[in-house]
Amino acid sequence: MNLKIYKKGVLTNIWKIYIFRFLISFSVVAPILVPFYLSLNLTATQIFALGAIGMASNLLFEIPSGYLSDRVGRKKTLFLCSFAYLIGAIIYAVSSSFYLFILAQISFGIGGSLLSGTDTSLIYDSLKQTKKIKIFKKVEGGSRFFIRIAASSASFLGGLLVLISLRTPFYIAILISALMIPIAILIVEPKRKVRKTETNVIFDVGKISKFVLTHKKIMSLTLYNSLVCSIMLIMVTSYYLYYHEIGLTATHNGIIYSVFMFISALGAIYTSNLEQKIGKRNSFYFLLAPFLIFILLGIFKSIFLIPLIFFNGFVWGFSRPLFSAYTNDLISSEIRATALSVSNMVKVLPLIILSPIIGKIIDITSLSISFYIIGVFYLVIALISLYLMNKYKMI
Repeated sequence: MNLKIYKKGVLTNIWKIYIFRFLISFSVVAPILVPFYLSLNLTATQIFALGAIGMASNLLFEIPSGYLSDRVGRKKTLFLCSFAYLIGAIIYAVSSSFYLFILAQISFGIGGSLLSGTDTSLIYDSLKQTKKIKIFKKVEGGSRFFIRIAASSASFLGGLLVLISLRTPFYIAILISALMIPIAILIVEPKRKVRKTETNVIFDVGKISKFVLTHKKIMSLTLYNSLVCSIMLIMVTSYYLYYHEIGLTATHNGIIYSVFMFISALGAIYTSNLEQKIGKRNSFYFLLAPFLIFILLGIFKSIFLIPLIFFNGFVWGFSRPLFSAYTNDLISSEIRATALSVSNMVKVLPLIILSPIIGKIIDITSLSISFYIIGVFYLVIALISLYLMNKYKMI
């Protein structure tokens, strides 16, 4: 194949992964999932447990999927990701059992692990091969923008679809998952150095894992990243419960979540510009802000605090390209997906541990108490993360 044509094909991966991420994030079920669970009389403990189970399966397959991506390629891994999401959507559409929901969450978790690290690696490797790596942060920010716009528009649509029935969004989810498959097929596999396989695959994965887990700079970034990512995901469910307590409906949830994700999209696309204005150090200190908002949500129950939730969405969107860029800079291409999977495994671990705990706290005490606990926890871990990043000269 002509090298110029091939490189042009590799560069098309950028818009393809934009579309892939858009589709996988176009979750019309997100704003109605908690009302759907409540309509089936699931408890807060069960609701948070389902989220934890999905993340636990993601954690279990995180490193194997990253290794698979490095060995067989980004394209095939994204194809398998599409199929796993399709299976999960089908299960949700036809079942009403908590235990079948567990199977669906496992399928989604596997799909998420296949995506994790692979999508970012595809963008990074494609830009590196075409000598455009300097624009990675902008490209990643743009991609995150599309992710949030997808979630925003899907949320609005989901809020309307629920007027037909609580099941309708799940039928749409099946169609969206099916559309991901041809996009994965169209991906052009970027050429990259393939690491020689050790005779023992487990030993090979262990070597890469050890590199990540003992790399002080990567782990200091990962600690902070895991805090922001895990807490923000936990809070999405808590926000829905908050809306329920102040008397909002599933349709309201769709509209509010739509705005939340749109503002989060703005945070993602302006990451590069905002970081240039306030500097690298202040960018990471900026991520401290959510803890105060969590405390305020615990004190007050009012519709007038929803703009503060939107601000947390902006912070969440801003954080993703920021962490992604600095983590990728520390990893070589031949182990990128595996290394990112190890990092992501550490990142989601707090979510798995904290989700059922927070759900139990809500059941035995109140939603307000859970906000206080999350706020204090967030502040403590964030300060530790900033101390380590400063110690290892990351900021």
